[in-house]
Formats: sequence, C-alpha cells, structure tokens
Amino acid sequence: MVTVWSGSSQRQISPEEQRIYDHLLFWIEHETPAQMIDRFQALFIEGIDYPDAAVCAALEQVTASPLAGIEFHYVLNRCCHILINRWQARSEFAIPQLVKLFKVEPETIVRSRSLRRLRELVKQFRETEQYLTLRRLAQVVEAADMGDMKRPLGTLIRRYPYLYEHCLISEDCTQEQQHTVKGIQTQRQRQFEIDLSQYITYQVRRSQISSRLVLLPSFAIDPPGF
Repeated sequence: MVTVWSGSSQRQISPEEQRIYDHLLFWIEHETPAQMIDRFQALFIEGIDYPDAAVCAALEQVTASPLAGIEFHYVLNRCCHILINRWQARSEFAIPQLVKLFKVEPETIVRSRSLRRLRELVKQFRETEQYLTLRRLAQVVEAADMGDMKRPLGTLIRRYPYLYEHCLISEDCTQEQQHTVKGIQTQRQRQFEIDLSQYITYQVRRSQISSRLVLLPSFAIDPPGF
C-alpha cells in the first residue's frame, strides 16, 4: 500500500489502483489525445473490450472494494488529471472532450455485476465536487464562439486567472489537480499580460496618430478647391 494526500486527508493506494495509474502514465506518452480519449472511454465508460486484461482485472478489484463507494471518485478524478496534466501545454483542446465523456450513455447492455458496479460508480462521480471542478476546468480551456453576453457565467472564469485556484480546485484535490490548475493559471496570466501590452501599445499609437492629424495644417487635411 502507498499513502497519498488528497487535500487535507490521507488515503491508501492499493497495488491495483497504482497499476491503473501506471498504465495511463505509460500510454499518455505514446498515444495521441484522440487515442487516449478512446482508451479512457473503453476502460471507464463502456467497460468492455478493453485490450489489457490485467488492467481490467485491476479496475474490477478497485470497484469491488467495500470502500469504492467512498473512494472511487478520487481514483477517477486522478485518472482524468493524469491525462489533463500531459495535455495542458499543447493539447488543451482534448480536455473538454475528455470531460464530455461522462455525459455519454454506454451503448452496450450491462450483463455482469462488475460492469454494473463500474457504471454505477461513474454515475455517482457525476454528482461529486471533483466532477464539478473538472467541468469548470473544461469551460476555462474551451474556446467558445459566443459573445461574452451570451456565455454562461462559468465560462467567463477563464478571463480571471486569480480566481482559478478558488473555482477549479476541489477540497480533496490531488497533487495532479493542483499542478494542472497552476499550470493553466500561469499560461492564462502570461497571455493576459501579452494581450494587455499589445492593447496599450495600440492605444498609444492611436493617440500619437490622432495628435499628428490635429497638428497638420488644415489644407493638408482638406486641400482647397481650384
């Protein structure tokens, strides 16, 4: 057993749980975001036809644990952030796609007890604070086409990096989650400073051009007729 901190509390990580994390950590370095999303969906959402039997067995043991009803949302949240941490710098577009997987209703019919248990736990995850903060994070990184007045209030959080830690980190967040939010916060703050600098430069140049036009002789602006 490995002991980890989640927010202000301690919990034990079983060998089966660690196997799942190690599995995702390996493949996130070898597959595209689209492939990882498919992999995540097959393992956690559909729960069938996953190519790695050992990982499936590990997941079944985790969901069968008497503590799964209390702790599985921590496991699922950490699995999400393993992917998100890798994507935040160059593949942010994949983060909303990952979060949207939890809205997908599995197409296959549930036959086994273990699969019913997995889907029930995933359904419960959608009611947790961890999932809510994931949705907020997805809203922050998602490029929206709507104007500001038409955007849901949550999507406007992206414009205020100093609010990220308050809005995007849950009470029992993992180190991965904290790392993700701080990384995105740094990126957004840097972009804000660049945008602000460009805006100030534009306004200064505009002011200088206006001043020059005022100082020009009137005939230079409006030549007299013949």
